[in-house]
Amino acid sequence: MEDSAQITRILCYHCKRAVSDKSCFAGEVIHVDEMKAKHSAKEYWQVVSDQVVKEKNRAQALATLFSSKVVEIFKFLGKTLVDIPINMENSKEMQFDLFSMPPSIRMCQECLCFFSIERSCHCESCMGPDHISHYVVLMHGVVADPLCMAFIAQSLLEVYPHLFIYFPHKIAGKSLVGLELVVKTIGTELLELFSKIPRKIKLSIIGHSFGGVILRHWYFFYSRKTPGIHHYPKYSSASGSTGEDSTIKQDGAEDENPREVPEIIWCNYMSVASPHAGIYENNAAFRKIVGLVGSKTVDELDNDSVDLLFLASRESMDGMKKFKNVVVYGNLSGDFLVAPRTSLLMPRHRVAGKMVKSFIKYAEKDTGEPHSIWDMLSKCDFTQVGSDDESDSDVESSGSFDKDCIMAKLMESFYATVASLIKKTQHLAMFTGKPYEPVNGESNEDLCKRYFTFDDLEFFKMLFSQIEDKSSKKLLSRLAASPKLLYNEVLLTALWDMAPNKYAVYLPTLSLPHRSILTPLEGSLWHKYTNKVLPQIASIFIT
Repeated sequence: MEDSAQITRILCYHCKRAVSDKSCFAGEVIHVDEMKAKHSAKEYWQVVSDQVVKEKNRAQALATLFSSKVVEIFKFLGKTLVDIPINMENSKEMQFDLFSMPPSIRMCQECLCFFSIERSCHCESCMGPDHISHYVVLMHGVVADPLCMAFIAQSLLEVYPHLFIYFPHKIAGKSLVGLELVVKTIGTELLELFSKIPRKIKLSIIGHSFGGVILRHWYFFYSRKTPGIHHYPKYSSASGSTGEDSTIKQDGAEDENPREVPEIIWCNYMSVASPHAGIYENNAAFRKIVGLVGSKTVDELDNDSVDLLFLASRESMDGMKKFKNVVVYGNLSGDFLVAPRTSLLMPRHRVAGKMVKSFIKYAEKDTGEPHSIWDMLSKCDFTQVGSDDESDSDVESSGSFDKDCIMAKLMESFYATVASLIKKTQHLAMFTGKPYEPVNGESNEDLCKRYFTFDDLEFFKMLFSQIEDKSSKKLLSRLAASPKLLYNEVLLTALWDMAPNKYAVYLPTLSLPHRSILTPLEGSLWHKYTNKVLPQIASIFIT
């Protein structure tokens, strides 16, 4: 029977089922003390918000050591990514108002998932014998918090009230310290969630900004059955709801209560304004300014490590095919943090610069509306946008052109870049099982062969064949002149087929597209822009 302490708690169906003799709760009305519920939610999310504020303050303090221009960037980041006021006295009220949910949506006080009280029962009799509970993980970006994902949660639950939505929150205050810690923290947090919910579930993962890339990191290691991410190591125990780290048993004994690995049906992977191939596209001065903040995570996500190449490997691309639905959204213009190629996975040899300009011209007629890249490729008039004059400050035009010679140079340049990144990647052992060890006289190509599989290297060669076949002489010359541009093009080429569905959105620069594509900065933007994107996301979401 339920004890009196449990009756007053707000619990989702599965957590209620765990403490009750009943299996069916059809027609049951959840009576909620609104004042207590509001107070409880404030306390919970304030802990998360406080950690993000501290992290933002540390970054701002570091930024002031360099230049006033960096401070301007962080003021911009503050508006587009986190929107938490520095005045802590006002933080609680303002943040809770931003994240307040309608009365029909509640947070389970046990598993911390959000659910709709409109669907009171999920038992076999009410849902049918084939029903499998569907969980959605919404991941925010760095120097941000779960509050940024509130509106997409509401949109999904309004259309699909049977969903359970979870916001990872334990990286709050830790998101800048490096991908290794971020991925392991999320892995531990989701293992804790899996220990509280049904063993067999459907799972969808949706990320905004760097959150989309972080979720691909997590999925990569989960698919590899990495201990601590796919399952609890035998020597560890689950962390409690307080968020404490797992403990290592001193006697080396196995976990006394081993947990079964969940049986997951992978449904949706979605990213919104995520830099899947880094932030090479962004203005060079902006990239330098962002680099001054000392964020290990941002550096690694911006190709200062070999992470993104592992995520573009054959192993990773084959793993993404397990999802029934892979969708990416991106801003066509005005997003100073994530430019369109990296969010929409558009290599230059397939989508030339003049084509992107034509997309912008086409989409700005209907601001806020998501447009399929494939539809725009068939509808846009590319003759009306001028020449394809994409240029980089570090690229010089070449005189003579020898295709065979250039392709050999491209392969050599690529191996040199990858070898350099392998040496710089401090958490290389996470991907390969072994840290970097120098070998005298080893060539760049041989070094790559030590850490990438034969299948991966053959996959990269196939990508170069695609680049060779479809690139203009001008583009090949540019790639040969810039190793960074070449590396970015290889990543984009690998990612081109990852997402069958690519949707581009045009938002005015003054509306701060990076944030307002998911979360309106003020009421009028909701009806103009955000309220067009979110319903479209819900409409193509597969349950």
